[in-house]
Amino acid sequence: MTDKSLQQLVTQIIDRDKWRDILNRFVDVLKINVFLVDFEGRVIIPPVNARHGWIFFEKHCLKIDSVSGKIDIRLKFVPSENYLECQCPSGLQAAAVPVNVEAKTIGYLIVGPTILDRKEENAFYQQTAEKLKFDPKEFNDAVGEVRVVSRLTLKSILDLLSEVARDV
Repeated sequence: MTDKSLQQLVTQIIDRDKWRDILNRFVDVLKINVFLVDFEGRVIIPPVNARHGWIFFEKHCLKIDSVSGKIDIRLKFVPSENYLECQCPSGLQAAAVPVNVEAKTIGYLIVGPTILDRKEENAFYQQTAEKLKFDPKEFNDAVGEVRVVSRLTLKSILDLLSEVARDV
């Protein structure tokens, strides 16, 4: 299947309004951003809004290309069990759930940012901001908005989203 035919499949299969409604509900309950990108990393359904550390994460971790609107999934995310993981040097994390149709990945549900297991002391985030040349206030505000989840909880969230993607 060529990229062009795969892109047509994405356009035919993904009902943007339906997905937007589903993802909005997940974000409201989880307090974690969930958005949809196509197989090339182009954002199809963006995060609901700029909550839960999204602005910082987009700007400093995912670095979505402003011209193409793409995330380089292959560079940013690495395989982990059934999903993909991305860890920003800042310590913020994201995960990607493949959306498959007939054994072809047509997109990814991106979940994040999150902080796994526990937040560090404020001094850790201050040092990280200095080391990575982030605005300390911007970074501290983002960390304050990001939900802390255990690995088990994150896996449950990813499993549920995987089931939803399969059913929808």
